[in-house]
Amino acid sequence: MAPNAEPVTFHRQSLRGLMQAGDPDAVFDRYYEAYSRCFPDPNEVEDKNNLRELLEVGKGDWDISVLTRGESIVAGYHTKLAKITSHDLGLFSVGDYLWTDKQMRGLGLGELLYSRTMDLRRSQGAQGHFGEIRDVLLLPAMELYRDKLSGTTSKQRIGFWQKQERQTLDAPWLQPALSEGKKEIDFYMLTVSPLTSSCPQAFPREAYLELWARFYPLHKTSATFQRLQQLTEDTPLVGLIPISTCRTFIREARETGW
Repeated sequence: MAPNAEPVTFHRQSLRGLMQAGDPDAVFDRYYEAYSRCFPDPNEVEDKNNLRELLEVGKGDWDISVLTRGESIVAGYHTKLAKITSHDLGLFSVGDYLWTDKQMRGLGLGELLYSRTMDLRRSQGAQGHFGEIRDVLLLPAMELYRDKLSGTTSKQRIGFWQKQERQTLDAPWLQPALSEGKKEIDFYMLTVSPLTSSCPQAFPREAYLELWARFYPLHKTSATFQRLQQLTEDTPLVGLIPISTCRTFIREARETGW
C-alpha cells in the first residue's frame, strides 16, 4: 500500500451501526453498490429493497459486518443469530454473502472479517455457523464462466472454506427466486463450521428445514420451500461430510445415469 493511501480499518463494524451514526440511506446505498458488484449472477443478489427490509429487527434480523477504507466499504458479511427450536438444538449463527472488493483482494480481508465475526457469534453463545456456498459438482458452464469474471473461482472459495473447517450437510439445498424476475438456484450446498464442542454432527430434517426458513424468512411459503421439503422427505437425519465430498443425492444420480 502506498505511504499516503488511506488505511484499511480492520476492526469489525456493523452496517446497521454505521447507518444509525450517519445518513442511513446514503450509507446503505454505498454498501449495496459495493456488494452487488461482487456477485455477477443477478439471481444471487438480494433485491435492494428486500435487503434493507431484512436488516430490520423482527423481520429478517440480519446484520452485516463490514470493513471500510475511508468512506468506501470494501468487504462485508451478512450474518445473524438463529435459535433452532426443532429438537431443542439451541443457538447457532447463519451467514451469507461474504465478499471483498475486487481491488482489495489478496490482503486477507475476507478471512479477517470472517474470523472477527465468528469471534463475536461464539461469544454470543452460537454452537456453530451455517453458510451456503456453491457446489462445484453442480455448477453449469455459465456459472463457471461468471466465476472467472468475478476474479475468484468456486474451487478457490471451497479452498477458503476448508481452512475454516467447514463441513457439508449431506442433502439438497435451494435458493428461492429472491425477487420478481429472478430464478431459483439449485447449485448451492449448506455447510457448517463448528464454533464449540457442542455443535451436532447431524441434524434432524425438521431442523434442516427450519434453518432454511432462517436463511429466507421472506420465502417461507414459497414453492422452493415446498420443493426442498419433497427432496428431503426420505432423509430423516442430515449428516455432515467433508466439504470436498460428493453429496449422496448427486452420487446416486450419477450412478443411475444422470
